[in-house]
Amino acid sequence: MLSIIFRARHSQTRSFMSNNANVGSASVAAAITEKLTSAFTPTHLEVRNESHMHNVPTGSETHFKVIVISDKFKETRNSLARHRLVTEILK
Repeated sequence: MLSIIFRARHSQTRSFMSNNANVGSASVAAAITEKLTSAFTPTHLEVRNESHMHNVPTGSETHFKVIVISDKFKETRNSLARHRLVTEILK
């Protein structure tokens, strides 16, 4: 199993939300979890909202740290390629 640590910034989460209008009232973290779970069937997945560590309004969901461990990363050993896979899923 290979893992990836991915950090999404404000512009990426804003783009994610605008492209996923069906998310509705669900939190951004829940939507990220759902998309990554369905795409990678991870053995371990953490989606941490790190917005509180940035200069954004209280309760914001703009900065995330994602840790994904999945057998699907075996096919992609290059860490940059794994990051691109995650980014494509979250678009």
